[in-house]
Amino acid sequence: MRAAIALLPLLAAAATAGEPALIVSDDKRQLEISRLSLDYRDGQIRAQVTSARGGTIEGEGTWREGLLHLQLTARDLAAEEVDPWMLRAGPLPEASGTLRGEATLHWEAGQPVRIDASLKQDAGKLDWVGMHFRAPIESEGVILIGGGTVLQNLRTRAAEVTLGDLEFEDLSCAVELKNKQLRLEDLRGHGYLSDWSGEVSIDFREPEHSFLVSLVAKDEPGGELYEFKSREGGPAARLDKLEAAVRVSGRWTGDDSWRNTLEGSGMILVHGGEVVGSPIIPAIWHALSSRVPLLKVPRLPKLIDHPNELIEGRMSFEVHDGAVHSEDVHAKTGDYVIDGSARLGFDKTIDAPLNVSLTQKGAERMITLVALPLPKSSLQLGRIPIRITGTWSKPEASADVERVPLSVLKMIFGYHLWP
Repeated sequence: MRAAIALLPLLAAAATAGEPALIVSDDKRQLEISRLSLDYRDGQIRAQVTSARGGTIEGEGTWREGLLHLQLTARDLAAEEVDPWMLRAGPLPEASGTLRGEATLHWEAGQPVRIDASLKQDAGKLDWVGMHFRAPIESEGVILIGGGTVLQNLRTRAAEVTLGDLEFEDLSCAVELKNKQLRLEDLRGHGYLSDWSGEVSIDFREPEHSFLVSLVAKDEPGGELYEFKSREGGPAARLDKLEAAVRVSGRWTGDDSWRNTLEGSGMILVHGGEVVGSPIIPAIWHALSSRVPLLKVPRLPKLIDHPNELIEGRMSFEVHDGAVHSEDVHAKTGDYVIDGSARLGFDKTIDAPLNVSLTQKGAERMITLVALPLPKSSLQLGRIPIRITGTWSKPEASADVERVPLSVLKMIFGYHLWP
């Protein structure tokens, strides 16, 4: 390995001159050192390297008959210097914080350098190809240097990982990197009240990096109120169980345009829980009351805040043209049943033409919440077309109740409201 052979004279020059030196890898990535002590006697080596950005590497081992073996200890190395040097496929990562760890280095003349490493980043972050890793980050595995970096079964764990709007906790995977092709295998993490598993592959050989993501969510008992982007006052839900699977491919060029390149498919199933803040019943109420000549439509926050039992929901979907498209949206709650289609844009817009059927419980709850007496007979409103638009966090619903018979309206609102 030419780079390794050229390394010793460079280190020796730095040690004697006492000046900063650049260690240049075969693809021109740089690791700068400011100080070096090197002791070699009778095949025994002792060395200490101080990085120009702080931190040290201490090594002790042997060099005999073309075989180099070193035990290394790293302390307080700057992640912004080491991580780009290690992850040399594709664009450079941005890193902060410090690294510490231990490693064993093996080198035989004519072979790549092999490093069995265990590293930990206690604070800071690592941003790379659209993925954002937050410390603590731990890695343990094999690094090969020579003719391009190779990572072999590098087990990595991060406290938090985000990709666009997706957020996962306690994510772990096996990292394989070779010939500018990255694979995250045996990927496992927690997010959205579920345990996720799958794999990610990225090909850096072309200017537009292609990628493939395959993820599956397993059932997990819920109980917490998970707010689906409801910080602006939109709907929220507590899910008892969630199942999901998605497989998408796309291209990444370094900006947010990668969302519009996504193509793939998936499915979501939910079982049990509670929905709060759904706009469906308020939309039906306002549409019904607008047909009553003498009724002034009041503001009805109780309808919006009312918790609604979630029995089940399902949706299969295709991903293309910057959105998730589904033709079989179905949800059953204690108050209503909805069926229809939906388009969920990656710009966070929503357009969902649906048909809604109120249950008897839902119809009675709507009437009692607006302080009207219950009709003496059951209400049959039929299937009501409704359209949900707006954004994920602030959906707006409009209902078409023109087909609801006049006799039903009079039953709800009372005959005295008609002139």
